[in-house]
Amino acid sequence: MAVVVPRNSISKNILDDMTKLFKLRRSILTNIEQVLLIDEEDPSGFFRCISEYGEIVYQNNLEENIMLEEYIEKIKPYIIDLFKHDSSGHDISHLIRTMNIAVNLCDKENGDKLIVGIAAFLHDIHRIMQNETGKFVSPKDSLPKVREILSHTNLPENIINRICYCIEYHENYNWNGNNVNDINALILQDADNLDAIGAIGIGRTFSYGGAHNILMYDEEIPLNINDNYSEIKGNSPSTIHHFYHKLFKLANNMNTKTAKEEAIARTEVMKRFVDEFLEEWNGIK
Repeated sequence: MAVVVPRNSISKNILDDMTKLFKLRRSILTNIEQVLLIDEEDPSGFFRCISEYGEIVYQNNLEENIMLEEYIEKIKPYIIDLFKHDSSGHDISHLIRTMNIAVNLCDKENGDKLIVGIAAFLHDIHRIMQNETGKFVSPKDSLPKVREILSHTNLPENIINRICYCIEYHENYNWNGNNVNDINALILQDADNLDAIGAIGIGRTFSYGGAHNILMYDEEIPLNINDNYSEIKGNSPSTIHHFYHKLFKLANNMNTKTAKEEAIARTEVMKRFVDEFLEEWNGIK
């Protein structure tokens, strides 16, 4: 059954009351398969409300953010406990920044905030597993742990599956020629990569190098772009080499227009830093 109500026939007070109802008791409409609030002057669907798999999802930006915050609060204690000892730049602050970037990208690139936001908050669990085992752990290997954490929510299985898909493929890179075609996964890739570059990226790169005993710079090895860079093959020979092997390449390999524009600006910040670093290293300044 579908109920269609023109928005221009509803008073603002009623709309405000409906917002409160959706926030407090979404279950009141579980018997309605589909509810749409349509406004000819609102083609973006700001006030659209749909029911999917028995779950009411109110697609007002405020309501989407409230839903995401509610789920993040439920899983946050488990993530804080997992990441509390990380000093490699893949800590809880990275997860929060990546989530915020991803949510902002969703607004402009038509992603699903709930799926992308939660995936961003959980995307680096494999890093913790890798630190514990001392061996390479792929994002796919972390999915059982991801599902265990999400079992503490009431998210339906189909939503959990879509979150896990994003996490599994978030480390794909376009230069490896094997990317996916899912906007939510592509947005997560962009968000994660944006937090790897710019001023924050510089700090994180040196944090990672320090945590893994990687030299700041090895002048005996040429600074060339590494077209065959892969996470599986291990670390770059120095932190400065990592800028050339991976970070300088990310802007040209962003998936979305919004992320590419931001990545270009952040890359310029890194290039100015590396130029200054090399001048100081060589005693030119």
